[in-house]
Amino acid sequence: MKSRMCCGIALVQVLIMVAMISLFLLYIQQVNSAKIKQTERVKLRANAEAALQSAKAEVEFQLLTNSKELVDAHNNFDQEDNRRNWNLHGKKFPLEGNVYASIQDHAGLISIHHYSSLRMTRALKALGMNETQALKLISALRDWQDEDSSTADVGIDGVVDYKIRNGLVSQISELSWFSSLDEKMLKQVTSLFTTHFNGEFNPLTAPDNLLRAEVGEDYGDNIVALRDNGQLTVNQFQNLTGVVRGDGIRFSPSNWFSVLLEYSEQDITIRRKYVLNVSPYSKSKKPVVLLEESSIR
Repeated sequence: MKSRMCCGIALVQVLIMVAMISLFLLYIQQVNSAKIKQTERVKLRANAEAALQSAKAEVEFQLLTNSKELVDAHNNFDQEDNRRNWNLHGKKFPLEGNVYASIQDHAGLISIHHYSSLRMTRALKALGMNETQALKLISALRDWQDEDSSTADVGIDGVVDYKIRNGLVSQISELSWFSSLDEKMLKQVTSLFTTHFNGEFNPLTAPDNLLRAEVGEDYGDNIVALRDNGQLTVNQFQNLTGVVRGDGIRFSPSNWFSVLLEYSEQDITIRRKYVLNVSPYSKSKKPVVLLEESSIR
């Protein structure tokens, strides 16, 4: 009887040890699996960073070495398959690997320092604002940047307990400081402005919504479609719209570009935005100057 009891106790001890060993092995397996996943994730992120740096170098090289005078990138850039969709009006296009890019010429945006009130009003109304809302924002922007503190009809000068810059906007994000726009509208509005370029406006490299606002409903969709298909020329644009070079209008890109690069693979997505000044023939500074760099969520 005693012998049987000892055997039973021994068997229980063995089973307990087997269970403990099994749990330990399971723990080791889980730890190793987590480490493998972590290693794979680190590797993916390293690949993403390398791909983004390579893509940035490719974009800089293309902007430096190719003519940007023509409207559509189909004729500007190399005719390799992965470069057929290059454009300078902010449309996303694929690069090599898992990278997508968009390039926005700043001449196709509205200078937040020196702007046409009519152009800005049309653009804001195209985003869904009514006339009163558009004029209020324009007046607030004027008050924010002028050098006095006189009160405008719908501006912000003279508002109690509100410190006004009374100087030029340095960052587009300042719009949120003196406007009551919701987050969605603020994002749309800020995408139309630039603080870097104060020259003539180039409708041919304007984002779709700004181009439509510039040329009107009668021609907007047709011109956007022609541009997307690489069929829009300067002469064709002038004939359709009556808009000609001069009086604040140009048909050549500037040297200022916003470049958005996006890498996506499995659950890794990284977005980087760069603002570049590209001057191929500059002797006084580097041919490519990085003005801004930021990560986009």
